Amino acid sequence: WGGALEAMDPEGAPPGSGLTEKQRQAVKDRFTAVNAAVDEASRSGQAEWRFPQPETARALRSATTQAVVAAYAAFYRRYKDSGFTRKHPEKYIKHSPEALGEIVSGLF
Repeated sequence: WGGALEAMDPEGAPPGSGLTEKQRQAVKDRFTAVNAAVDEASRSGQAEWRFPQPETARALRSATTQAVVAAYAAFYRRYKDSGFTRKHPEKYIKHSPEALGEIVSGLF
């Protein structure tokens, strides 16, 4: 999840509105990186991880879900209505924060 969290980091991110063409492309690249991380986690077999102690699995699921979804929710809110893509927002915005939370929780 490091790559996804890095892509969603607000430090050095374009503003949420009034984007230049270069900034719009940067936002597209960030959404693409997040989507790739979600796809990779889903394919990597992370869903098959098993833990000897159920409390370990719960703690890891909770911490991961909380970190990833909180970062994504802020990122999503900042850019979903920013006009970073004019034609096909669904190409970049593949998940709502709630849907991403379900995906991440389901991986453990």
